[in-house]
Amino acid sequence: MLKIFSLSVAFAISASASLEGQSTLYLRIRTDGRAGSGTSNDPYDCSTPDKYDAVLAKYPQNTTFLYWPGTFQTRGWYSQKRTSAGANCKHIGAGVDQTIIQLVGASDPNSQDGTIFGTDYNKTCDGFEIHNLTIDCNASGNPKFTNRLGAITAININGSNILIQGVKIVNFGTSALGRECFVVYICPGTPLKWRTFNNITVDNCIFTSPATGNKDGVGCVLIASTSDVIMTNSAVTNCWFVNVASDFPYSHAFYAKSCTGNYVQGCQVGSYYEPLDYRQTPWLIADNVFTDVQFGVQISFHSTGKVQALTFEDNTVLLKNTPNTLAAAVMIQQPVGTLATPMPELVNLDVENNLIQAMGITQFPNGAYRGIQVADGATETYFIGNLTIVNNVFSSGGSKNQNQILVSNAPNFVLHSTINNNTYTDGTPVVTAAQSSPH
Repeated sequence: MLKIFSLSVAFAISASASLEGQSTLYLRIRTDGRAGSGTSNDPYDCSTPDKYDAVLAKYPQNTTFLYWPGTFQTRGWYSQKRTSAGANCKHIGAGVDQTIIQLVGASDPNSQDGTIFGTDYNKTCDGFEIHNLTIDCNASGNPKFTNRLGAITAININGSNILIQGVKIVNFGTSALGRECFVVYICPGTPLKWRTFNNITVDNCIFTSPATGNKDGVGCVLIASTSDVIMTNSAVTNCWFVNVASDFPYSHAFYAKSCTGNYVQGCQVGSYYEPLDYRQTPWLIADNVFTDVQFGVQISFHSTGKVQALTFEDNTVLLKNTPNTLAAAVMIQQPVGTLATPMPELVNLDVENNLIQAMGITQFPNGAYRGIQVADGATETYFIGNLTIVNNVFSSGGSKNQNQILVSNAPNFVLHSTINNNTYTDGTPVVTAAQSSPH
């Protein structure tokens, strides 16, 4: 929280710079009965969802919206009918928990609504920004959630030069099985393969206080694309993900090309990806803190998946240490589905300079606890081209469990490896455990 509030002055400077070349409108919850003209002395009245949504519809692009304190209710995006995120539109609040944008009225059973800021799957909003406010998804206040129809989320957009900064997002969730909750989802697909996407950042945001009564999982931030769409320079930086697990069957904090400086507490997985095809752009996870998590980073391969590179370095990982509950700072899992040819592959895996610790001490060694696991069976159905595990520090004392580094020795699973200088906190060398091969 302090990190967000400390940047208020910086946001003000950023906001002033962004106004150049833009139409600038002021928005307020008015009680004097006047509609307003949008000037600083006469803000538009946005005291009802209809009034606020009408302003967004009237100014669909090239507009900076400056918000007074207050709660601005909206019905949000509706597929092919109502776009709430416009090109070069910037939403700048008066402060986190001062300006609140709250979703109401979402009720469609077919995933046509339930998102505050959205674009249709085949449209874009280049230059879209949100700063210095709270987004209240208000799941329990929307029929879509209470009637078990689907997910209630914050942002679902496509575009380049997108910045979500200094935003708090709360009360998200999903009440229907098969309707995963992607809270911030920026994932252009095949209909947009004719162009490229770049410079997409979620920075200094906080995700917390999700709804309860969830029936499917949550991914707080996903910035990616289908393999036929080129995306560069995507990042999740300096964000906080605090107690987002709720009663979701699974919870994932973030995925982007570069994930640095984030804090994750009370979430199943810090950074997660499930590759269906070839992810050619390197994936960096560095300088993050993961605490009370089951996995720091997890790759769950599909049978046709391939990842060029994962670098996991300079992170602090405090893992759950619960008997019979699998936990690892780095977890690479077997493919799902019938194997394809060639086999799924992680071309380069580099794990360096991480502090990997157990949350607590169990009475007996916990065989389900692993510091790093790049195997979960004796016969592997994927392989790693280059594996580097060096200079990592692991738990010692009573929490020292059997497999701090577990690597399969199945034939040809790892083509080349460098594993050295890994120690416990007391300086004792860590021995790599080899998963037995049937050959």
